[in-house]
Amino acid sequence: MLRQILEPSLVIPERYRNVQFEVKNGEPVYGMVLKEDADTVTIQTGASEALIKSLKKSEITERQVQASSLMPLGLLNSLSKEQIFDLLAYVESGGTVPAHEHGK
Repeated sequence: MLRQILEPSLVIPERYRNVQFEVKNGEPVYGMVLKEDADTVTIQTGASEALIKSLKKSEITERQVQASSLMPLGLLNSLSKEQIFDLLAYVESGGTVPAHEHGK
């Protein structure tokens, strides 16, 4: 898990791959594909549900899967070793382990 946090683009599950869409008469659109049918592609362009949009396939001129993760590099750079251990314990527990105080 630590390696995945340190190298977020090492393995990207298909569900979390970012895709760039070129659309007719518009700016490129980036997002994760939520669902797709014969006529539309529904994507999420950010963390909020308000950022879910549908693109008409007839308007898409190009689709390119991105090789890098949306998760930025360096997320642990500002944490101490103890804080990183606490974070890993919390994530691995599914969020059920309370944080504890480390000795100074």
